[in-house]
Amino acid sequence: MPKQRTTDWMPNYMPSDEERKWYEYGIKKEIKISPRAAEQGINPKKWYIEIFSKNKWVRSPHVYDKQTIWPEFYKMYKYYYDKHR
Repeated sequence: MPKQRTTDWMPNYMPSDEERKWYEYGIKKEIKISPRAAEQGINPKKWYIEIFSKNKWVRSPHVYDKQTIWPEFYKMYKYYYDKHR
């Protein structure tokens, strides 16, 4: 009998009020930022962050693990929040 695999989804993260504010600002300004798996398979452990800019997706040079993916995701939105204010 084949071994049953379990799916390990992206880690849960509860953003702070400040992070939510940055995210909402980015959405209103149509800034698109998204995590993307850095490895193939159903249980990736590493992710890139991609930003939609000038009609193309730009990938971050860094690879993030499950402890850092969401805080870095919101820091990217903070960058645009600070830049355009």
